[in-house]
Amino acid sequence: SVSVACPFASLQLCEDSKRMLASQNAGGSSDISECLSFEVLRRAFAAVLIKTEMEIQYFPFGSKKTDYLCLMFGLRLAVSVTRAFKFRGTFESSDARVLLYKKLYGAAVSNRNVLPVDAWDAQLLHVWVPSLRNARILRRVFVKDPALRAVRENTVLFITVADATWLYR
Repeated sequence: SVSVACPFASLQLCEDSKRMLASQNAGGSSDISECLSFEVLRRAFAAVLIKTEMEIQYFPFGSKKTDYLCLMFGLRLAVSVTRAFKFRGTFESSDARVLLYKKLYGAAVSNRNVLPVDAWDAQLLHVWVPSLRNARILRRVFVKDPALRAVRENTVLFITVADATWLYR
């Protein structure tokens, strides 16, 4: 669990996190969550950034992508980052199932399509959640849903509870 009482702009980021923020990504509004993902893995587990999203090579062109490639515990890990919350209403198991299937399917496709020069040992799905409740729902669905087992492959789920409201906009 991470308590972030300051605005994003005041965080002290390492050079690789700043590089991630400055580099092009494949779209969406995920640049801050991806940057913070790497920052957490670097500070907690001494992760080293190898490549950002658009530096990783795939065939065919237009393949599903992973957000970044890092070295951690002597392993090359492909990291995909997402946020699990609901803009209106309450986050439920059905929301978790849809989100996890989408992200795990994307991870499985990127596993198959990454070029050997960028191949990794495993995938890490880093999910930001605003509450312990959402974390518990995600974990339960990830472990127990039979449809997800088919697409999980070599993906490890890593959940971070963070109370920074700006992360979920």
